[in-house]
Amino acid sequence: MEGSSDTTGLTSGQLVGLFIAAALALMATIAVQVSVVPLVDRSKRRQAQWESDIVALHELLATVLPRNAYRLQYEATVERSWRRNTGDPKYDKDIAALRLDELRAAREQAEDLVDQQLTQTKFFARRIRQVHRKSPKWLSIRASELALDVYRPASIEYGGTISEDEKWVERWKRFTDACQTLASQIEPLALDMKPPPRHLMQRLKRRIWTRLRPRRRS
Repeated sequence: MEGSSDTTGLTSGQLVGLFIAAALALMATIAVQVSVVPLVDRSKRRQAQWESDIVALHELLATVLPRNAYRLQYEATVERSWRRNTGDPKYDKDIAALRLDELRAAREQAEDLVDQQLTQTKFFARRIRQVHRKSPKWLSIRASELALDVYRPASIEYGGTISEDEKWVERWKRFTDACQTLASQIEPLALDMKPPPRHLMQRLKRRIWTRLRPRRRS
């Protein structure tokens, strides 16, 4: 029996090779656990956060914000209408002033709520754009977000002329349209639960090139 062999029939050189292979496999496993696994977990957490944000944003734009904006419009319209009556002699001056204060407080409360929800909308919109930042889709969504901010409700306390009333109605229409436009852009993302592609044109060019390039002859 050879002195360099053990009971398994393996030589000392083969045993050394097995030990080295096992050590390398262990090192590779540790490297994966240290570097790759945290990256995968971070990507999963980021995707889960994105899905939560897109659902919250869609709910705000499609349901919560329009409902409270309508309430604000109603409260502000009632306040404006009552303010026009304060100079009418058939109304007691003190009672009219007290009622106007109540209406103003109701309008301000509704306005604060809408402002808070518009701030939440901007926050969620900014968060979802952190994924695939260079996607062209974000450009149109950003434009709609800016329009929503430009036409955000502003309480016009008194409209004494028809032209001012028309401006009041037009402002609310533009705000409603901006809200609906942004909601329609967010809805497909919320349904698919997928961020938009990073580079749409590059993917399109690659697909066209793949179809047009000559095939190699076998």
